[in-house]
Amino acid sequence: MFDSAPDGLLVTSAEGSIREANRFATRLLGVRRSDLVGQDLTLFVCREQRRSFRSRLARFRKGGTSEVREWEIRLQPPDSDPIETALAIASVPGTSRRPVRLLCAVRDITRRKRVERRLKESERQHRSLYRRMLTHRDALRVLSARYLLAREEEAKRIAHQLHDEAGQVTASIHLALAEIARELPAPGRERLRQVADYLDDIEERLRRLSHELRPTILDDLGLAPALEFLAEGFSSRTGIAIRVEGSTEGRLDPLVETTIYRVVQEALANIGRHSQAVEASIGLDRVRGTLRCVIRDDGVGFDARRLRGDGGRSGLGLLGVRERLDAVGGRMQIRSTPGGGTELSVAVPIARSS
Repeated sequence: MFDSAPDGLLVTSAEGSIREANRFATRLLGVRRSDLVGQDLTLFVCREQRRSFRSRLARFRKGGTSEVREWEIRLQPPDSDPIETALAIASVPGTSRRPVRLLCAVRDITRRKRVERRLKESERQHRSLYRRMLTHRDALRVLSARYLLAREEEAKRIAHQLHDEAGQVTASIHLALAEIARELPAPGRERLRQVADYLDDIEERLRRLSHELRPTILDDLGLAPALEFLAEGFSSRTGIAIRVEGSTEGRLDPLVETTIYRVVQEALANIGRHSQAVEASIGLDRVRGTLRCVIRDDGVGFDARRLRGDGGRSGLGLLGVRERLDAVGGRMQIRSTPGGGTELSVAVPIARSS
């Protein structure tokens, strides 16, 4: 299982000298296994990141922690171009609680980083275009809608990849840990079990991130079930009781459903960060060709008159909400007073036949 894992797996000494490597690691680094064993892992890190990597590795060893850490590192194989990688690292402590081995899983993320750079550049260009074309609202609305649809499709693809690839990597690490555990005395096995627990926590966080990037329930079942799923997760993480009321009375245009979902997602994020609320609600109402969504909380509130232009309490989050609503011809209104909670109301026109 160790050698057939779909990602690079390395076992090193506490100082970073490579002891074992699977087939994928040798292929990734472009070095035969016989030549790889005994080499210092740091030597395969790009020169400009080498000092920083050594410092982080030294702090990791000194901390004596069994927590799994993940760093983005650029590796430099001897005879090929640099590779962007995600390096997950965990330690196997000895009797003195200091690491005696390091377990490393290396995943090639070069393609993902390239996509992220393209997305950032695309977003930068879009925002620049948005500012220049404010007087051409109809043309801008079409461009924004196309951009948002493309971005959601890319988010869906990344979410699926993140879910599938992360599952493969963590499964491989679990197998490697199980093999190593058989060679350790009971105290070492217990510490390794703690490492496995940390890995389980990472898996859960990755699943949550995948859902936040693009929830499959939104595509499969529609807006109302997706909002109920979102509210349930938000409530379990924050302890804020939240209820979802109303209905869309059937499926809507995918861009409208996505817009409302993202608006609610941003509103809940603000409630969790700022409101100190005990309860919140999400209401849906479809009346005469318009879908209304109202998000309320009973938190500390704020002076809504301070919201001007792109600034105010919500910053870029509020700008993002406005961009999404503009793309579908929607509008929003915020009501809040200090101590009186907050209400965000949005309205989006919808086709009568949807």
